[in-house]
Amino acid sequence: MNRILIVDDDPDICLAMSEVLRAKDFYVDVSENGEEALKQMQIHAFDLVLLDIFMPEMDGFETIGAIRKCHEGIKIIAMTGYDKQEFDPLTFARSLGADDALTKPFSADDLAISIKKLLG
Repeated sequence: MNRILIVDDDPDICLAMSEVLRAKDFYVDVSENGEEALKQMQIHAFDLVLLDIFMPEMDGFETIGAIRKCHEGIKIIAMTGYDKQEFDPLTFARSLGADDALTKPFSADDLAISIKKLLG
């Protein structure tokens, strides 16, 4: 069973994604920021991280860099609801090492497609 870490400071989003992923037989853990996520990654081996970009403590950009330094094989899906006018945070996240990106809000089907693309 694949293990997924959801990193988002919005508890409602974490709950909704957790329910969807558990129903699809994934093991799911949740962190509310990048620092907490990195601590969990020292304890557990994750196959994929669903990572919000804009969070307190340690944002998604910093977290991607830290994950890539210590956990190269983990797949990362960056997420944001930021309205890209002059700056596209998801494109920037990909340039830092995110494997895929989703714009919030996204459907359960979009999430499943992205995960299946990365984990098979």
